[in-house]
Amino acid sequence: MKHSLLVILMTLFSSSFCYSNITIENVDLLPFGEKIKNPILLSEELPDDFPIIVIDTVSNPKSGFILMECFEASAADPNYIMVIDELGQVVYYDKPADQGVDFKLQPNGRFSYASRVKLGDKYQAGPINVQNIYVQHKILDEEFKVIDSVQMQNEYLADMHDFRILPNGNYLLIAYEHVHVDMSKIVPGGNPNAIVVGTVIQELDKNKNCVFQWRSLDYIPILATKDDPRKAIFEHVHGNSLFIDKDGNLITSFPTTFEIVKIDMTSGELIWRFGGDNNDFQITGDNQADAPYFFRMQHDAHRLPNGNLLFYDNAVNKKSGWNSRAVEYSFDEENRKAHMVWEFKHNPPISAFAMGSAQRLSNGNTFINWGLIFMGYYRTMTEVTSDKETVFELSMPKTTFSYRAQKIDLPACQPIANVDKFEMLEGNDYLFNEEDQKTDLEIHFIELDAFMYNMINVKKYDCSPLNPQFDGEAPVLLNGRYFIESAMVYSHRSQISIDINSIAPRSSAENLIVFYRPKEGEGVFTLLQTNYDASEKQLVCETTEYGEFVIGFVRDAYEIMAPTLMTPPNNKIFVNDDTVKLIWSATGRYDAFQLQIATDNNFSEIVFDSSNIKISIVNKGDFEPGREYFWRARSFYRDSDSEWSSTRMFAFDQSFINLTYPNGGEHLTKDTTIVIRWESNLSDSVSVKLLKNQEPVLTISDGIYSYSNAIAWKIPNTLPDGNDYTIKVESIKSGEMQSQSQDFFTLQSAVSVSDYPVIDNIPQIELSPNPANQNLTMSLLMNESGYIRLSIFDHLGIEQKLVLNTYLNEGSYKIPLNVTNLSTGVYYCTLNTGKSSQTTKLLIIR
Repeated sequence: MKHSLLVILMTLFSSSFCYSNITIENVDLLPFGEKIKNPILLSEELPDDFPIIVIDTVSNPKSGFILMECFEASAADPNYIMVIDELGQVVYYDKPADQGVDFKLQPNGRFSYASRVKLGDKYQAGPINVQNIYVQHKILDEEFKVIDSVQMQNEYLADMHDFRILPNGNYLLIAYEHVHVDMSKIVPGGNPNAIVVGTVIQELDKNKNCVFQWRSLDYIPILATKDDPRKAIFEHVHGNSLFIDKDGNLITSFPTTFEIVKIDMTSGELIWRFGGDNNDFQITGDNQADAPYFFRMQHDAHRLPNGNLLFYDNAVNKKSGWNSRAVEYSFDEENRKAHMVWEFKHNPPISAFAMGSAQRLSNGNTFINWGLIFMGYYRTMTEVTSDKETVFELSMPKTTFSYRAQKIDLPACQPIANVDKFEMLEGNDYLFNEEDQKTDLEIHFIELDAFMYNMINVKKYDCSPLNPQFDGEAPVLLNGRYFIESAMVYSHRSQISIDINSIAPRSSAENLIVFYRPKEGEGVFTLLQTNYDASEKQLVCETTEYGEFVIGFVRDAYEIMAPTLMTPPNNKIFVNDDTVKLIWSATGRYDAFQLQIATDNNFSEIVFDSSNIKISIVNKGDFEPGREYFWRARSFYRDSDSEWSSTRMFAFDQSFINLTYPNGGEHLTKDTTIVIRWESNLSDSVSVKLLKNQEPVLTISDGIYSYSNAIAWKIPNTLPDGNDYTIKVESIKSGEMQSQSQDFFTLQSAVSVSDYPVIDNIPQIELSPNPANQNLTMSLLMNESGYIRLSIFDHLGIEQKLVLNTYLNEGSYKIPLNVTNLSTGVYYCTLNTGKSSQTTKLLIIR
């Protein structure tokens, strides 16, 4: 029968649909000896395409409800989100029209899921094809009704990987940006039209204004990726989890660099990096065979109340074997030491390439979602004790996965302690703890006017307040709140003392503040004068009113970093009368920006100056034809202002195309790859053709839109040798706009190794001083005469300064260089001779 209790074995389902049924196997007796009943709740109402859920094991798991989704990794069809209990009973499900991923409970008791807005690019990531999905995050009330949605700002679209409603009411989101980079200038064999997928993290305030923005490409070198940087599309850093630590800073997981990092949520700077090639920690207790990559492609990194770090290690292609696991490390931030104290690997092994989560439950059990299983044994979710005993397992069809899963109590956000005290007297102290109901809150009545039979009730919650409001910037709030109400109390002046270890054992108690508002769930919180009693380890404040109380701190407003200019690239030339879209990025927290545009690089002739810009995008027209302009930006946060960004130039001219390589005289070898380059200010596609003796012989591209004005071309072996070749680049929209090599170049067959470029006498370059401030000297030793191009690139591979582009004779050269217009950061000085190249790191510090 369709809804009877069955014992079945899971097999591979090749269909793209899910099926309706729930079965249980390997079930122990319940604690009271009752046998498991049919787990389907309202089974007649379950749709025919509802997924098969197999409860493989039930052996006294923690009570609670599982939030999960069922979707196919490669499908864009709607999928189910659902809530089931610990026995597999379906208590809620929905099939959102635009998918539902990362279905979870937020700290304030609301639910959320990511809903698809549109599909992004597809690209290869390891053994699977990745389909980027742009989403908006929908917020649901306690009845699972959609009440709000959140989207990123500054023209980014959110990604599904994580979304957090913070205790102070702000939002934390992730996006993936696609940045066009000429990788042929950064790595041999790089694509001149590469798309680098970087991570963007934003914090929005309660009004959904962006107050913090962080880009991986601003802080992590572009070649730090474990992806192949020669691909047309590759992942730089793939952020997949967000967790705000007790100090208000962000812990996030970057699986493609095998690291977990902590980001300063004011400056944006990296506080530490755990794992990967730039690991700051001494790691012990783990399998040394896997060093230095003790975890790989990990997900869901977060701190536990005891300060340990728990996450899901997908363990892709580890030396010790691809055995995915939940893993916990003790974590000493100050001394940079981490020790693996607990792990759970399935036996037989599970090998998951992507997705997954690990959650520590209140009874000490760990709830694991195994994610997208690529090979090996198959289970969807497992709950284990601290002794690694499996007490619950669940499986869905093998083509179906849950990105993340969560086990919670419902209804959510109930008091964890609820204590009444009666007949209060002035001058007395009352600790609101009774047996297992412990609020760890004490009230001393300095003054009290009340009826004899008065009553005070204190409720403690481990969830955050609904609809928090503050005057000005919201403080960082700890998770948790108190609600105090009275009966038959006419007036009072009370001293409230809260045990700091019960709510914030790892916080800097000296900085903590108690905030108060009279009504639960509405109104503005006000700051109460708060002191820390170090001897009693208590936060102490006074109040004359009761209501809702929360604890937090105000961020320090120390130095903020200069923003990064994004587009247009330096030295970009526009067609006369074009409108210019200027985009820059904050590198941390900000209130507003200042943007300046001038006709000189000293900014003495400013034509545009705005100092209260709230978003990092400005569209500007009305520029004079044929002129050069310079632009820069800086950030403001409270009373701090950043340095100016680096300065970039853009200019205007009539429409043009100018082929620059190959431009005549080159000797090129067939079956090798060259990069054809041209200069242009047109915003349309071009065709690229090979001509022999002025006659077309090959269409290299019949239409390419190149952000770098370049295309990689592997010269076919089938072309005849000859010294009468040229390249022609032509506008698709206007065939009159074209450019051709000024002279013939030669194509020749390779007859021996010596016909290929040989790196024998690499020019030597030294930079002094390095780090530099304003001026430096480039010392260049040419071992042989030849043509050189010497440029300075930023970490994105964007050329910031062309130093030399000329022919030099053999000998030594000293080249003075002013770098005042380059902001603080890491740059790369690249010397290219056509036969060889050398890159030297340059650090600018001010």
